[in-house]
Amino acid sequence: MLDVSQTHLTESEYTMSINKNAALFLSDGTPVTFVKTTSRGNYQVKLPDSHAFAAGQDAGRIFRPDGSHYKNATSLTLTNDGNVPVAADVTDAGAVSGKADIDTSAPLVLSDGTPVTFVKRTKKGRIQVRLPDSHPFAAGQENGRIFFRNSGKHFKGHTDLVLSNGAADSASTSTLAATPVATSGSNFGIVTDTGSMLGDGYASFDDAARAATTMLGDNSPLSIVEITTKVVGSVSATVTRS
Repeated sequence: MLDVSQTHLTESEYTMSINKNAALFLSDGTPVTFVKTTSRGNYQVKLPDSHAFAAGQDAGRIFRPDGSHYKNATSLTLTNDGNVPVAADVTDAGAVSGKADIDTSAPLVLSDGTPVTFVKRTKKGRIQVRLPDSHPFAAGQENGRIFFRNSGKHFKGHTDLVLSNGAADSASTSTLAATPVATSGSNFGIVTDTGSMLGDGYASFDDAARAATTMLGDNSPLSIVEITTKVVGSVSATVTRS
C-alpha cells in the first residue's frame, strides 16, 4: 500500500524563495528591476541610480534566492513585499532636537535660491524634490534629489546646498556656479579637469550636461563651458580697382 504520510522539513531544510517573476523590492521599500538569474542561481537586480547602495552597481546587484545579498555587503534584503512602513529617520544629519520638519506643502527652495518641486516622501520620510534641469546639481537626477526632512541636507552629502522653506541664506550658499545663460550664437563644450576639450557644439547647457553625464566613468569632474560665437564688432576696408 502506498505510504502517503507527510514529510515535514525542518527549518534548516526549507528556505523561503523570492518570486523573481513578481514585483521586487528592497527591504527599505525601494522597487528594483529584475535583470537575470546568474549561473549560480542568484538573482541580479538593478537599483535606482539614486539609491545609496547603487553606487558602482554596474549592471545590478546580486541577491540569493532567500533575499540576502550574496556577498553580505548590505543588510538590505530582496523581497516581494513593497509595503514598508515609514520609520523614524534617525540618520537625519545635523538634525536639531525639536526642530520641525520642512513643510512640503509650502514652497521649497535650495540655499542658492533655486525653487524646486516636491516629488514625494521616501519610505524613510526623506524629501524627494525635482531640480530645474538647467541647475548644475540636476545632472543625472532622474526623478529628483533626496534631502533630509529635518536638517535639509542632502542625504548622501553630495552637495552643500540645503533644502528649506525659506529664502536663500547667503551664509550657506553653495559654491556651485550659477547656470550659464545662453546667448545668441553661443554653444557649450565639455572640458576635463586638466583642460582637455571632450566635446563642443552643444546648443544648450542642458544638452551639454546630459552629454557630460554619459561621459562620467571614473568620477573625474567635468566642467561645462560656454563658447560664444556672437559678433562683437566688425572692421571694413574699401577696395577700389583702377
